Amino acid sequence: MEKHAGEVNGCCRMEPFFDEAIAEKCFHDVSAKFPPGTTDFVVCYIDCEYREMGLVTAHEDVDEAKYNSYHASFDPAYREAVARAVASCASIQDDIRRDVQSIGSSCSAFSFMYHMCVTRQVMIGYCPADRWNPSEICQMCQHNCMYETLGGINGFDIDLSKLHHLTDAFPPDFQDVARMALEDCTIRLRRVMEEIKQVNSPCSPLGRMVQICLDTTIFENCPASRWTASIACNKHRSGIAYC
Repeated sequence: MEKHAGEVNGCCRMEPFFDEAIAEKCFHDVSAKFPPGTTDFVVCYIDCEYREMGLVTAHEDVDEAKYNSYHASFDPAYREAVARAVASCASIQDDIRRDVQSIGSSCSAFSFMYHMCVTRQVMIGYCPADRWNPSEICQMCQHNCMYETLGGINGFDIDLSKLHHLTDAFPPDFQDVARMALEDCTIRLRRVMEEIKQVNSPCSPLGRMVQICLDTTIFENCPASRWTASIACNKHRSGIAYC
């Protein structure tokens, strides 16, 4: 897992946005109390930066407008990605405050948890295409995040029937196939869940396996009205190698 940590951190090319003078001040003040690299140092350092930059209030409410203003110099697609992540994480501030209570640290961990939320959302959920690294590890993390956000998986629990509403606007024949695939893949993946749990990866492979299963099942059962009956497509669906 550790050997992939650098690759996961580089899945999306993100921009540092902390004020340099504030960062230097916080490093000086916090390192005088806690050794750099320790949990207390990291939590207190980010808490210091967020407060000094005015990103959070004394009551730990996030100032979304000010947060986004620090990204005003970046390209439009990246600004939008950050804004969506900031709004998404701001919508669960109460949950973050609750989770913070279980973290033992010398400073409030709210800013740290909120920062991790925004970073994860930008990296895995909203990363612009021109900043995304399409490696196997990164794709695995992205698919897992996507299906967890949609509610189809939760850790290693899976119930893709919760995604039926996403097919409501599909034509009837394709809707039937899509819903059949959701049901079928839930059953298939539950059968091999113990094997999935054994995969050593920085992200759970479940989301990636859901995507592969759905793609394959829909492809194999594609309605006639949507099928391209070319030689290549027909041979591929029948399992015949085609070069």
